[in-house]
Amino acid sequence: MISFGDSIAEITCTTEQASRICKLTPRQLGYWEKQGIFTPRKKGNGAGSRREYDFDDLVQLRLLRKLKDNKISTQKLRKAVIELRKFLEGTDSDTATLVNWKNTVVAVIRTKKGERILLDILDPAKQQVMWIVIESLIEETKLLMTDLGIHTDVIKAVA
Repeated sequence: MISFGDSIAEITCTTEQASRICKLTPRQLGYWEKQGIFTPRKKGNGAGSRREYDFDDLVQLRLLRKLKDNKISTQKLRKAVIELRKFLEGTDSDTATLVNWKNTVVAVIRTKKGERILLDILDPAKQQVMWIVIESLIEETKLLMTDLGIHTDVIKAVA
């Protein structure tokens, strides 16, 4: 999960806006939620309830979409998300995201010290791969939100 300041929590998008920003259909969003790949932080109760997507959600969805664009299967993506959740439970890391790399899925883990490391999340040994920065993805998401008329001037990534 990528985490931002409190002011970003005020900005939410509808399912339609999220699908346009992330280039996913509303049906894909629902399927990913049902499969446990992604769940928006703000959702109503019951079937057919309105979902709201915040900035963190949008960045994560765009990242998952990029993995799909790079030929990562839904099954492999689901396994990577499950393995990442398991891995984070036993660490001091509080944020992470997934990236396609050389026919596998790697996790960008942000430690509480602010370091970012890259692990092969599908490898049982969880080997460290390299250091990486994801700020360009954050900036691209801000631009796409601005294009839709959603004000992003209050968005500041937590250092």
